Amino acid sequence: MLLFWRVWHPRNDSVFSKGDCPISASVNFLENFLASLIPGMATVPLLSEKGKSIRPCDLHSPHWIKLNVDAGYDPNTNHAGLGFIARDHLGDVVFSGWSNDRLCKSAEEAECLAALTGVRQIFVVSQGPI
Repeated sequence: MLLFWRVWHPRNDSVFSKGDCPISASVNFLENFLASLIPGMATVPLLSEKGKSIRPCDLHSPHWIKLNVDAGYDPNTNHAGLGFIARDHLGDVVFSGWSNDRLCKSAEEAECLAALTGVRQIFVVSQGPI
């Protein structure tokens, strides 16, 4: 599903935005995301779009879960895409997911909704500290 979403991203950028989203950005995103889901898969260092090495997930105390969130917001339609990923103290993925909201009023609200959705999911799968 994520593959289809990411393939659709450059299409939407060319139709509705500036059209300057390179295909290589989607390739890098998908390679980095897949490598984060399958530890030890990457045989070469992963690089950002600017060619810089990406810092791995910070490790934290056992039983803690680290939640990362991101959101995209379209002010013309008030639609927001929400994404989140949670990792344990070893950096392994506990869960990841996405959602959307059609009544969002700002980019800040979209980010807050992504965090809230991720935190709610943590309470479903874990009782440990966040």
